[in-house]
Amino acid sequence: MIRAGVLDLCAHRHLHCGIGLALARLLIVHPSCLDTVDCVKSMVYAIVETGGQQLRMEPGRFYDVPCMTCLMPGTKVVLCRVLMVRNQSEIGVGRPWVEGALVRARVMHTLKAEKQVVLRRKAKKKSRRKQGHRRRFTRLLVDSIETHGQQLQVPA
Repeated sequence: MIRAGVLDLCAHRHLHCGIGLALARLLIVHPSCLDTVDCVKSMVYAIVETGGQQLRMEPGRFYDVPCMTCLMPGTKVVLCRVLMVRNQSEIGVGRPWVEGALVRARVMHTLKAEKQVVLRRKAKKKSRRKQGHRRRFTRLLVDSIETHGQQLQVPA
C-alpha cells in the first residue's frame, strides 16, 4: 500500500478523523504525528536532483544514480541541487534549490543494470537483429546533509 510501511500507522490513526488514506498516499503526515517516531521513517532527509532524477536521500544509506564518469571508488562528491530538506519538524523548500544546502556522499563503485534486450525483425524477410543494452550506475553512500555549514543530526 505505502512504500516500506512509512505511513501505515498514520493512515490507520487518522481514519477516524475523516482524513483517510488519500493523505497517506500523498505522503502528507498529520501534525499530531510529527512528535511520534513510529509514524515517520526518517526525520532527516533531502530531495536531490541528480542525473535528471529526483531522489530522496538519507544519511547512512546508499543510492544508485546515473553514471558519473571518471570517479574512482572512495571519491567524495558534493551534491548541491537540493530541492527540499527536512530536519525533524523543520522543512525547507527551495525555489528552485535550497540556499546553502549540500549533500555529501562517497562513491562506492560503479555497476550495470540488468540487460535490456531489443529484438527487431521484419515480417516475411528472414531479417532479425538482436541488440542488448545495460545502463551504468554509480552507487553513492550519503555521509551527511548540511544546511548553511551545519550538519543535520540523525535522531538516535
